[in-house]
This record gives sequence, structure tokens and C-alpha cells, in this order.
Amino acid sequence: MKWLSYLFILFGIILISYPISAQIYSNHIEKKLLEEAMNIEFEPVIQEVGEEEFLQLQDVFLEEDWDVFLEKKLKQDERYDDPILDTPVKKSTTNQPIGHIEIPTIQVQLPLLDGATEKNMRYAAGRLKETAKPGEIGNSAIAAHRSYTYGRFFNRLDEVKIGDEIHVNYMGKRYTYTVFETKVVVPTDLSVLYQPSSDKILTLITCTPIDTATHRLIVHAKM
Repeated sequence: MKWLSYLFILFGIILISYPISAQIYSNHIEKKLLEEAMNIEFEPVIQEVGEEEFLQLQDVFLEEDWDVFLEKKLKQDERYDDPILDTPVKKSTTNQPIGHIEIPTIQVQLPLLDGATEKNMRYAAGRLKETAKPGEIGNSAIAAHRSYTYGRFFNRLDEVKIGDEIHVNYMGKRYTYTVFETKVVVPTDLSVLYQPSSDKILTLITCTPIDTATHRLIVHAKM
């Protein structure tokens, strides 16, 4: 029966290594997107308001966080009838990056994709397509998951203070915004997408509280 013991040990190793491998893959995709964002040739996109996409963030933020998925897999006990090995690591179906965003005070550097979709936001921050482009007059809105992992995505966005700088690298140019307001709003508060006639505004969006996502944490910055 010694072979059976070895089999159980092998299965246990596989059980433990699966979520670790999935996390490594997720980090690899994020890093790859960030590298592409720093070298890619960019195409212009349409500018409108983005209210519908903002409201759809409710569904995106309520999707199970990828880190939570990995944590659940890691904590599962040795119930050998569990279908963990039948659950494949989801492959990236994201768009090409359009740039990247940096928030030095909370040590964040994220690739930026066009569209705040669940698929895009699994590995990057997503720009609400119909809002202003970074660096232009108007309000450019960018959303990302809060994440349960400290320092990942917008996990530490609540630590951003008035006066902090945010850098957006977009279409080969670097734009620096200074934070002038942080607040918490309900998911249907469209005022955060207000389009000014003369100012260049950046709006960062994530969910809060982390575990229930009942509200939106908003950071407004200005060039």
C-alpha cells in the first residue's frame, strides 16, 4: 500500500501547486501587458460620456475577485472528490494595452486597457471608453479592481491623498495629474463622470468596501 501513500502525497502537491501556478500566470499576464504598454504604437479612440459603462461596473466589481478564487483553492482541504483539477486557469482574452498608470505614493504601476470589462480588469486597469482621453480636456475615467491582495491593482487607493501625483502614459506621452478630491459614492452617482469644458480631469474608480463592493471609491485629479 506504499504506492497509495505516494499517490496521496503527489496529489497533495498538485493540489497546493495549482493556485500558486495560477497566480504566477496572472502576474505574468499583467507584467506582459505592462511591457507591451511601454512599447506599443497607439490608435486613437472615440470620446463620449461613458455613463452606461460606469453603471456596468457594478457587475464587474461583483465578479469574484481572481485573488479570492486563488485563495479559496489554496485553503481547500483534502477532499479528493473536489473538482479543482478540472478547473482550468483562464487564459487572457484582453485587448492590447493603450498605456499604463503609475501612482508613486502607493507604489502602483498598472497596464491600461481600453474598456472597463471583467476580462480586461482581471489583469489591468480599464479606461471607460466613452470618457475623455488622457491628456485632453474633459474627464478621463479609469477603473480597476480593489483586490484582496495588499498593493495589487487599486487595493491601496484609499491611501491616496490630496496633492499626490498620478502619471498616465498614453499614446507615447506622459501626463501628470494632481489629486484634488477623494470621496465615496453610490454606484449610480454619475456626477463623478462630469465633463468640464476647460479642465483636464482624471477620475480613478474602484469598489468599496473590499468585501461587499456596495459603493465606489473615487479619486479626482487634475492636470
